[in-house]
Amino acid sequence: MLTLAQQITFSGRKIRRGPCAIASSVLFEHTWTRRIVLSSLLHAVVVAAAPIQVEQSIDRVFAVSDVHCDYTLNQDWLAELKQKQYGQNDVLLLAGDISDDLGLIRQSLSTAAEAFGRVFYVPGNHELWVRGEPHSIKNGTAQDSIQKLQLILQLCQELGIHTTPARLGNLCIVPLLSWHHSSWDKEPDIQGVPHVSALSIADYGACIWPDTGPGQGVQGSLDIAEWFDKQNQTGWQELLQQKQGCDVISLAHFLPHQALLPEKRYLFYPNLAKAAGSEPLAHRLRALQPDVNIFGHTHFSWDATIEGFVVDAKDMDSQCAFSNCNAAHDDIQA
Repeated sequence: MLTLAQQITFSGRKIRRGPCAIASSVLFEHTWTRRIVLSSLLHAVVVAAAPIQVEQSIDRVFAVSDVHCDYTLNQDWLAELKQKQYGQNDVLLLAGDISDDLGLIRQSLSTAAEAFGRVFYVPGNHELWVRGEPHSIKNGTAQDSIQKLQLILQLCQELGIHTTPARLGNLCIVPLLSWHHSSWDKEPDIQGVPHVSALSIADYGACIWPDTGPGQGVQGSLDIAEWFDKQNQTGWQELLQQKQGCDVISLAHFLPHQALLPEKRYLFYPNLAKAAGSEPLAHRLRALQPDVNIFGHTHFSWDATIEGFVVDAKDMDSQCAFSNCNAAHDDIQA
C-alpha cells in the first residue's frame, strides 16, 4: 500500500497545488488535466532527436531514480515490479544510477521493460564508472567513460529503452543527458573541509575521461558538462516546436539548481555541491520549460517549483505516479 504524500494538479500549462486526494484525468476543452500523486515506497529499499509521435494511450507514468541494483535487495524490489498491476499503457521513467556493471544494467532494464509498456532512461554517474580491467563483463569494451556511455546507449537501443524524446499523444517525455561540474557550486566553502578528490568524490576516481576529449581528462570540468549537454542538441529546435500544446516531463540525473541541495552546513560532506549539478542542464531546462523535471543523484527527495516548473527527486524512497483514468477514450491520451 502506497502512502499519499502530496498532490500537484496540472491544467494545461498552469500549475496549482491542492490537498492530498486520489485523482483522475478529465477532458476539458481539449486540455488533458493531469494529477500527480507523490507516494513513498514502503518496501525497499545517442544523441537526442526530435520527439516521435507514438500512437499509444497512456494510463500512468511512474518515475524513480537511483535504484542501485548492485544491492540484492534493490534487485529484488525491481523484480517484484513484474508482479504489480502495471500494464502496456504504463510508462516508467528511470533517472539514472542503476549500476556501473553492464550486466546488471542489462538485467535491470530488461526487467523494467517486462513490467512496463515503455521505459525512458538517462544514465547517471555510476553507470559511467570504469573500474577493474578493460574488456571485462562489467565494462564491456569501454576503456573510458565516454565509451561506456556509448555502450549503454547501444544497449538501450537493443532493448527498446527510450533515451531520446518521444511524444505520447498530448504528453512529451524528454530524457536529457547531463554531467556535474565543480563550478556549479556557488555557495562559499566551509573552512577545514577536505578539497574534492578521488578520496572524497567517487566519480573522480572511478570515471576516466580521455586526455584528448572534453575537459582534457580533468575531473569536475565544465567542458565535460557542456559536452554532455551538446548531445541533446540534435533536433532541439524541432522539439521546442513540437512540444507546443503538450504536457512536458523531462528527466535528467543531476541537479539544475543549487536550491535543490541542502546548505553545506547540513551535509555530511559539504563539498558534495561540487559534484551534484549542471549549469548547462539548467539553461536547457529554461528553454524547454517542462511541466515537471525528474532528477536524482543526491538521494534527497525534493518537490519544489523553481523558475516556473516543478522539480522532483525520486530515489528508492519515493516514487511519483501520473494517472489518466480516461485513457480508454481514443481522444484522451497522455
